[in-house]
Amino acid sequence: MTFADDAMFPAFAQELDHLMKRLDRATLVVSPFEAWVLLSQLQLALRHPLNTGLSARVARRLADRFTEIAAPANAPTLVEIARRGWQPEYDVHQEHSPLQIAAIAVVLAWEQLGRCEEEFLPGYPEACSEHRDLLDIKITVLQSELRAAGVLPPAEPLPPLHLPKEPPDGG
Repeated sequence: MTFADDAMFPAFAQELDHLMKRLDRATLVVSPFEAWVLLSQLQLALRHPLNTGLSARVARRLADRFTEIAAPANAPTLVEIARRGWQPEYDVHQEHSPLQIAAIAVVLAWEQLGRCEEEFLPGYPEACSEHRDLLDIKITVLQSELRAAGVLPPAEPLPPLHLPKEPPDGG
């Protein structure tokens, strides 16, 4: 099944046509680093064997424009690295152990929490409770994955929780 077979395609085509008639061009302002990131992502996507057709051709033209920003002719190292991005033999294949993956994820989560507390909401760390909850979830998931990979020992079963059947009397 292709997107053209999807029930949403007629509405998509109509809305896109209306948008294209109303707005001939849109301006995208990016830094050289952002252009480099977009170029890298387009290179990866465009090397997929099933990514063909009009959208792939448009994406390739965009990649060429991002190359002009990210790898100007007077920067030969950037030009060469950008050229290598089209070649699968230059792909980086880096294997991480489950422990390394866990460590990276926890560090990134802590950094995100720290930024929330220190930069975005100084003096209001309680406003970052959503980040704390996400960190707790990430750590729980990571512990589970590390146990499944044999990096951590199996979890001890939690003892049963005994709650009183009736709330204690207030008087």
